[in-house]
Amino acid sequence: KYARIKLIETLKLRTEDVLCIPNTFEKPPIQVSRQNIRQRFIKEQNALLIGCVGELSPNKGQHHLLVAVTRLKEQYGCRRFKVILIGEGPERDNYSNYIIEHSIGDCIEIIPYQWNIFDYYNAMDIYVQPSIASDDLPFAVREAMSAGLPIIASNFAGIPELITDGLNGRLVSPGDSDALAKAISYLVEHEPIRRAYGDASRRIYRERLCPQAVIGAYHKLLNGDFL
Repeated sequence: KYARIKLIETLKLRTEDVLCIPNTFEKPPIQVSRQNIRQRFIKEQNALLIGCVGELSPNKGQHHLLVAVTRLKEQYGCRRFKVILIGEGPERDNYSNYIIEHSIGDCIEIIPYQWNIFDYYNAMDIYVQPSIASDDLPFAVREAMSAGLPIIASNFAGIPELITDGLNGRLVSPGDSDALAKAISYLVEHEPIRRAYGDASRRIYRERLCPQAVIGAYHKLLNGDFL
């Protein structure tokens, strides 16, 4: 929506002459079972697997997630959850050192980006996107929504166009580690809410973001139906 507004201002267009169509992606079939992936990371039978996918960089805000995990360890002792941070990037060594220094290795693990990333979304219970800069309409959030996950994310850039607080997830202020920890704790403790948010994520994906919905929007564009 921000890009749409700037386009209208820059090119002096009429509002009704601009149609927003999100890009989309094709979901590959699941190759590795949810149970097999979870067994790699979770020791406690009822623990939740929480995921975060993206380049390990300051813009993505994963350092705030690390601080939140430190808070959550004090609350749960790593018995109720495990976070997997999936990606590569310039901050990997810094994040690894933080994990060692704060003794949270049992609570969070960094793994390289996986070619079968949708297998990992399928194994998660909660998805977190703690971006603080340079993030428009994150693919990872949309991918996680397609897997029916409840989303905890920063109220930043285009993310609020995907996540409605209290409908399919929780929005927190960018860079607020305490709020991030509280949001994660809330979903850890409330299974019915997790399920409701996840169902809403999948519904929003199917209605607005899946290939069929996007192709339908292009049909409207080419047919002139949006005018």
